[in-house]
Amino acid sequence: MSQGWASLLPGQDRAALLWEFTLDEAGNVGSAAVRRARVRSRAQLDYPAMQQALDAGTAPEVMVLLGEVGRLRQALEAARGGTSLQTPDEEVVPAGAGSAHGGSSSCGGRCRWRTGTLRCRC
Repeated sequence: MSQGWASLLPGQDRAALLWEFTLDEAGNVGSAAVRRARVRSRAQLDYPAMQQALDAGTAPEVMVLLGEVGRLRQALEAARGGTSLQTPDEEVVPAGAGSAHGGSSSCGGRCRWRTGTLRCRC
């Protein structure tokens, strides 16, 4: 989905659904709405570079604000007894030359998960 009509490369207009939340000072949701919109990315960002900018104090103000809002929302979640699972990204990686099925169950159970990665031994 990261190519063509779903690409978020800078300078390209794309159709989107815009979720808008109004929050109070504590991070509580006052109102919420969703509507169709057109978006245009201003920059192609990645997590490591943005974290480095945040750590160095050079991140754009909107990213600093996003972190503040996130911390408020996490505190509210904890106060109400909620939980968040820090799930790792997972990737299917063929371990052998004959693994053409991409990690499906057709290998007869010879594939297994190891540290967030499916290792296929077909």
